[in-house]
Amino acid sequence: MRVVTAMAMAALMLSGVGAQQVVVRDLGTLGGGFSMAYGINNIGQVVGASLWQTEQIRPFRTQPNSPIQPETDLLGTLGGSEAWGFAINDGGQVVGYSLLADETTMRAFLAEPDGTLVDLGTLGGTDSMAFAINAFGDVAGASLVNDNPTWRAFVKLYGQEMRDLGDLGGGESAATGVNNLGVVVGYSVTGNLVERAFVWTESTGMVEVDGREGFWRSFATAVSDTGIVVGYGTFEGYRGNRAFAWTASDGMVVLETYYGTMESRALGVNSRGVIVGSYLNAEGSQRACAWFPELGVVDLNDLLPSGTRWVLLEATGVNDGDQIVGYGLRDGVTRAFLLEIGLPDTFSITGKVTLGDFTGDPRWVPVTVELRQEGAIIRTATLTLDEEGNYRLPEVEPGTYDLAFKASHWLRVAVSGVTVTEADVDGVDVTLLNGDIDGDNEVTLFDFGALVAAFGSMPGDSNWNPDADLDGDEEVTLFDFGILVRNFGQMGDE
Repeated sequence: MRVVTAMAMAALMLSGVGAQQVVVRDLGTLGGGFSMAYGINNIGQVVGASLWQTEQIRPFRTQPNSPIQPETDLLGTLGGSEAWGFAINDGGQVVGYSLLADETTMRAFLAEPDGTLVDLGTLGGTDSMAFAINAFGDVAGASLVNDNPTWRAFVKLYGQEMRDLGDLGGGESAATGVNNLGVVVGYSVTGNLVERAFVWTESTGMVEVDGREGFWRSFATAVSDTGIVVGYGTFEGYRGNRAFAWTASDGMVVLETYYGTMESRALGVNSRGVIVGSYLNAEGSQRACAWFPELGVVDLNDLLPSGTRWVLLEATGVNDGDQIVGYGLRDGVTRAFLLEIGLPDTFSITGKVTLGDFTGDPRWVPVTVELRQEGAIIRTATLTLDEEGNYRLPEVEPGTYDLAFKASHWLRVAVSGVTVTEADVDGVDVTLLNGDIDGDNEVTLFDFGALVAAFGSMPGDSNWNPDADLDGDEEVTLFDFGILVRNFGQMGDE
């Protein structure tokens, strides 16, 4: 990534950023003096915290692309005088933490779309906090364990109990991000009593992030559905932080800083690879910034019209439409902002995915789609279906694509020649064939063997295999055998 200085603003304009209007919106407050935004979903709902009219801090959840409306956007507490909202998914579920009525105990909460606040409990101790949520309602955060005053990272699958993710040898850990594939990130104290960023999956457990760039301490803050982990770290002998990005293929890369200054933090990332955070400028003042794949690092204040009343201090979240939220000073008062940048025109592809022979809720089934051109995969995205199976794939540039759809135990289906010109494309519908338990894109004797091994099981049983539950009724029965027999020998598209 290259640094974008004032001398490079002409290139910035030509590349698309600034070629269209840049809009920064003051999201207002709940009635008090300040507000701060921490997350945004793909339909433009923003979550954060604000002073309420009683001078108590309350979480808020806005309507799509709208300022705070105290009458409808105020979220409550779990009995105490203070609560903060940190993350929101596309279904409008919000997580954060709230004080209980005793005004000292903190608890992680989940706010449902109807405003109901649910105490998520703990790992056995008194306090907990939630920092991230994915499309399926899985929550990541940190909790005290029993009477031990040590925080431990947790993930809580929707409707299930909290799960202790362990640590890297030093006892303490915290989870700060979770994506739609179940990848959890955060940081943990090692056996050397140093904080290090981690990546956790069901198959690998907690693994220290590759620190090949030489960080002494590191903290992961967010992870995209495409596997980009971001955060910040400190080099030994240097007290300041430097932002980083990490992928399994490329390892850790220290992100460029603006005008060569040293201090920066990365706090959010979207599926396109736009990273947001903050840096310290040459005068030592904090400023909001973003790292664009096309451009490198940009001080977001440089994109604002001259004479603006804003000083943007920190960007905390970005959605797949490149809408950025955070907080700054407007006329000297801390306010939540929503920034929209006119990047090159992009459009959406929408349609319906029918999950063959499935009676469960499609909202809990992630569907992966590959965009291909001339046989090469140029983008991979995870789709979130609604209750009817409808999806929306945003941020598609004009061109002709082949789209390949795949879900866990369904065969891949490819749709050729989808052309995006100057408008959204609707009606790209597919029906996926069921029975691919082992995920090799073919229904074979291996799938038959996996189903036999899980036959008669339900969630919680030692031989339970969710991919063998072909019809989604949370039990492996003869109905699942019927589906496999009916589709035996079928192969998915390449």
